[in-house]
Amino acid sequence: MKNFQITIIILVSYVVLDLLFNSAKVISLTILEELPEYHLTSDEQFSYENKIIDRKNEANPFSYVFKIIYRNNISNAYIRKRKSDIILKGKSTLTVIYGDGKNYSEDFDKYVELYEGYMENRPEDSSISGYIKDNYFYGRVIIAKEVYYIDQTESTTHRFRRESSGILIDKSEDLGKIFHDKNNSHYNPELVAHIKQAFRKRMQALTVKPDKSTLEEFHKWKQQGMLCPLLLVMDNSFLRILHGGNKQSAISHVLFTLEESNVIFRTTDFDMKGGADNIGFYIKKLEIVETIKPPYYLEKYSGTIPADSISALTTFTMYQELGNYCLGGLLTAQVFDESVLGLAFVGADDNNYGLGGICESTFYDTTFNTFLATAYLYEGRTLNQMQFEATIAHEIGHTFGSLHDSEDGRLDCFGHIMSPVVFDRYTNKKQVSFSSCSKRRMIDVMVMKAKCFEPVEASFCGNTILEKDEDCDCGLMMECSKKDPCCVPRRTSEQPCKYCNNFDMTCPCTGKYEGKSCPCGVRGRCLNDVCHSYECDRLGLTECDCAPVKLKSCEHCCQLDDKCVTAFRATQILIKEKQDKRVFERIRNMTSRTDKKHDIKGRIHERFCIGDEKIKKNCLHLQFFKATAGQYCSTRGSLGKCINNKETFVCKILEKKPKTHTFPFATGSCGTCFKIFSIFQIPAVKYIVFIFYCLILKEIT
Repeated sequence: MKNFQITIIILVSYVVLDLLFNSAKVISLTILEELPEYHLTSDEQFSYENKIIDRKNEANPFSYVFKIIYRNNISNAYIRKRKSDIILKGKSTLTVIYGDGKNYSEDFDKYVELYEGYMENRPEDSSISGYIKDNYFYGRVIIAKEVYYIDQTESTTHRFRRESSGILIDKSEDLGKIFHDKNNSHYNPELVAHIKQAFRKRMQALTVKPDKSTLEEFHKWKQQGMLCPLLLVMDNSFLRILHGGNKQSAISHVLFTLEESNVIFRTTDFDMKGGADNIGFYIKKLEIVETIKPPYYLEKYSGTIPADSISALTTFTMYQELGNYCLGGLLTAQVFDESVLGLAFVGADDNNYGLGGICESTFYDTTFNTFLATAYLYEGRTLNQMQFEATIAHEIGHTFGSLHDSEDGRLDCFGHIMSPVVFDRYTNKKQVSFSSCSKRRMIDVMVMKAKCFEPVEASFCGNTILEKDEDCDCGLMMECSKKDPCCVPRRTSEQPCKYCNNFDMTCPCTGKYEGKSCPCGVRGRCLNDVCHSYECDRLGLTECDCAPVKLKSCEHCCQLDDKCVTAFRATQILIKEKQDKRVFERIRNMTSRTDKKHDIKGRIHERFCIGDEKIKKNCLHLQFFKATAGQYCSTRGSLGKCINNKETFVCKILEKKPKTHTFPFATGSCGTCFKIFSIFQIPAVKYIVFIFYCLILKEIT
C-alpha cells in the first residue's frame, strides 16, 4: 500500500511538472481564441486627427506624423513609407486601361502609398498600418489588445441590425447549379456540354494515386509555403466612386486590403499540426480600368440600380487572360441584388462537374477561377474596412474549395469567416479564421488542383514560421506579447521579426552602418567609435559622467566646452541661449517634431525655438529621459539602475542583464529586451526528471 501511495505521488508530481514546463505553449494557443474587438471610429476611447501634419526629411524613418487621441491622451502617430508584401519584385505588374481603350504598363512604385508605424507615447504596444489619401491617413491602429480602424466612411453598425443574421456575403454554392438548371435565365446548353466534356477528359487524365493519405500529399506539396498568383481587376466604379479617380489612393487601398486578407491565409494552420502552413497569394497583375466604357469582360455600371451579381461574374469569366493565373478577382463599387457583397466559383464544385476555383483551365472561352467583391451596399453605403477585408478572404476561401460553415451542420464550424453573412462586429479570432470543416475541404482541393501555385521565395513576417533573414517570428502583434515579447512584430518597427538586442550592439559601426552613425547599447549612438547617449549625439557632443551634485534624477550628461552638463541644459545653452542654427538643423534631421507635451513615464518634453517662436517650423519639442530611484537608466549605452546615494542620484551599471525588461526607445517600438533561458525549456529535461523519479521508486521498493 505504501509503494502504491509513493507511485501515485510520483505520477502526480510528474504531471504537475509537465504542465509547468508546457504552460507557455498552452498560453500561446489559448490567447489566440480572442481577437481584439473591432472598434468603430466613433468610439469614445479613440479619436483622431488623421491629416498628415508633418513631413520631415524623407531620409528619416517614421517622418510622417498625425494625431491620435486614446483615452483622453493625445499622441503623435509616427509612420513611415513601406513596401507591399503582396507585390513581388520582378513578378508583379500594373496595367491601366485609359480612355482610348488601350492597355498601358505603369510603375507600381509610382502609386504605392502604404505606411506603418507606432504611437509616440506607446511605442511598445501599438502598431499602425494603412495608406495615405489626399494627405489623410486611413488604416488600422492596434493599441495593446484593442483594434481601431480609421475609415473613409462613418460608423456602419446600424446597417446590419436586421431581423435575422445580417447581410448576405454571397450565394457561391448555388452557382454550379444555375448553369445546369434549364429554367434559369443563365442556362447555356452549349456551355453545359463543354463542361461535361471537360469533366470526362479530366477524369480520364487522372492517374491512380499512390498509397498516401491526402495529408501526406499536402505536406509534400506545400514545402516551405506556396502562393497563388492573382490577376486583380479594379473597375471604373471602384476607382471613380470610392477614390474620385485617384489611382494612387485606390491602388494603395486595394493593396492594404488584400494584404490583410492574405495574412488570414498565410497564418492558417490548414493541416492542424500546430503551426501556420504559409499558403497565400500575391498580385501578379493589377489592372485598373480608368475608361468609362468597360472592356468586353466587364458589365456596364448600373448606378443605384442593383445589378445581377451572377451575370457580372459570368461575364468576367470570359476574360481571355484568366487561364494564365491561379485566380482572377474583380473589385467594384457596383451595388448587387439581394445586397450580395461578393461571389465566387467554388473550388472543385460538385454541382459543376468538379470545375471551378483555383488553377482552373480555360475552355469554351470561359475560365471558372474567378471571384468578385464590392465595397458598396444598398443605398450607396460602403463596407467598413474590416468587413471588406473579410469579404475578400471569404470569396478567395470559396475558390480554395471551402463551402459555407453552415453547410456541414457541425456546431464547431459555425461562426468562422466562411459564415454566409457578414458580422456586425469582429470580437473573436474565429470570425477571421477558417473552421476545421473549411480546412479539410481546402486541403483536398489544393492537393487535387493547386498545380499553378508558386513556391514562397521571400520571408513573410507574421506567419509564425522562422524564415530566411528572420531572428524570430511571433505572429501578429496581439500574439507576440505573450509568445515572445522580445521579438519585434510586423508593421511596428524598422526591423520586424528581429530581436530587440540593441543592448548587445557595440562600436565601431559594422555591416551596413560601417562608416556611418549607428545605434549601440541602450539609447546610444556610435560617435568616434565610442557609444554615447543619443541625447548628446544629436547635439554633436560626447557623453560624460555627471558631476556629483544633488540631482533629483538620473540623466544623461554631455561635454560642452570644458563643462559636463546635463543633456537638457546643453540643449538650452546651444539653442535657446546661443541660437546655434547648425545644431538646430542637426536635431531637426534626427528627431521628429511634436506639438504637445505628453505624460510619458521616464521622459520629459521641452519646447526649443530658434528665431521667431510663433513660426512653427522654428520650434522643436524634444524629449529627455529622467529616471528616479529604482528605475532603469543608461550611461554610454550600458543599462543601469538609478540609485539614491546620499541625496545624489547615480546610474549604477548592472553587471548582469535583468531576466526580463523592455527599455523603450524614442525612435521606434523596438526596445532593449532581455530574457532568461531556463533549463526546463528543454523538452528532454522533463523526461530526465521522470526517469530520475523512476529510479527513486526502484530504490524504495
